[in-house]
Formats: sequence, structure tokens, C-alpha cells
Amino acid sequence: MTINQDGISLIELVITMAISLLIATLSFDIFTTHYKKYQVQTTVLDAQQNAGNGIDMMLRELRMAGYDPTGTAFNGKTLLSDGISPKKIIEATEKKIRFLADTNGDGNFDDDNEDITYELRKGETTLRRKTGAGGQPLAENIESLRIAYLDKEGKVLPAPVSDTNGIRMIEIYIRSRTEHQDPDFRFENGFRKKEIRSSIYLRNL
Repeated sequence: MTINQDGISLIELVITMAISLLIATLSFDIFTTHYKKYQVQTTVLDAQQNAGNGIDMMLRELRMAGYDPTGTAFNGKTLLSDGISPKKIIEATEKKIRFLADTNGDGNFDDDNEDITYELRKGETTLRRKTGAGGQPLAENIESLRIAYLDKEGKVLPAPVSDTNGIRMIEIYIRSRTEHQDPDFRFENGFRKKEIRSSIYLRNL
């Protein structure tokens, strides 16, 4: 029996290295593919949560629109800080809604979180919430906001709504997009988008 005393030959070494390199390359490709999928899922989830957080807060506060436990807050005797006579919904457009709620029951709207405005300004992607003197960003990367107003029969009222006393239900559509473009996504200029729709019956109107 003859035993090879020379160890591994050069050809065997090259073949072993080539196989190892091929395995490493395939492993890296698989890792890269899965990592890209994870990144996409994460950014889309972030966009969905961003829009969801915005619409959730809008719905919570809109439920209180027109709240007047004393029955005196809307008697018109006390004007708002900007000189407007109190109405349950002051302004109702597709991109903006301003409403009142006497949340602490003191018969006026002088306190924080009682005169509330939600707005997506033209050319911006920031959904803003304003109460009192200042406005704060509520959600970023919001591409579109559409607010629809319905009467007690379920008919859509043309916006801007002139007679806001007829509003009984509101439908909100928010479309958000990912913060960064995806070079592998060939649509929508590389931005992945999510749309959320919800509606609410205004119990205090």
C-alpha cells in the first residue's frame, strides 16, 4: 500500500478554494437578498404606522367635536381668540378641519386641546395639529390627506362645507410614503406607499 507523502496538491487546493469562494458568494447573495427584503418591510411598516398614528389621534379628538356638557359653550356670547363665533366645526375642507370641544366643561374654549386644527398644507408632507397658539408636526411623509364630510343621510357634502352644522360623519383618507426612495422599486419615483382609510360618526353634532 502506497501512502501519498506530499499532502494536498496545488490543483486540489485551488479547487477547494474555488468551492469555498462559491459558497461564500452564494451565502452573501442570500444574506443581501433577505436583508433588502427586511429593509423594505421595515420601511413600509414605518410608513403604515406613521399614517396610522396620525389618523388614530385625529379620530380620538374628532369624537369629542362639539362636546358641550354645560350647554352654554356655543351660545355665541364669548368669541374665540381670533374673533370667530364658536361653532362645533369651524372649518371643513379636504385638507383641513378645525373644530371645538369644551373638554373640561367650563363653558368656553380657552384651554389647550379645545380649539383643534388638523391640516396638510399645500406642497408639504407634514400633517400638522394645531391647538392654542402653536402648531406641531403630527406625522411626517404624508403625501395626501383627504377629508370627506357626510350628512345624516350619508350624502357627501361638497368641500369646503359652508354649513358645517349639517355634518354628521367624517371619512379620512391618509396616504403616506417611505422616508427614502428604494432604487429597486421602479414605480412611484421609488417611494413605497400605504393608504389608510377610516370614518367616524360625530356623536356631539
